Amino acid sequence: MAIAVITEDGNVVGETCETVYTGSHKKNVISEQERAKRAKAVRYATASVALEGFKLDENDEHDLRFVNGEISLAEYTAK
Repeated sequence: MAIAVITEDGNVVGETCETVYTGSHKKNVISEQERAKRAKAVRYATASVALEGFKLDENDEHDLRFVNGEISLAEYTAK
């Protein structure tokens, strides 16, 4: 089952990243365009939930890790 985040303008934010290994560390590298799409999707989702009357736990660090490509969409939505 695939999970996707869809922004208000219909763009799908997904797993567009490249895995780079530096020594024994694995790092996902995403483009600035993908980073911007992820940031917009997080802002949109947060606002959408708030408009429905719900309050989210503080996930700023978790959100930032997704936006920066440190975790995948599956890892982001699993929390």
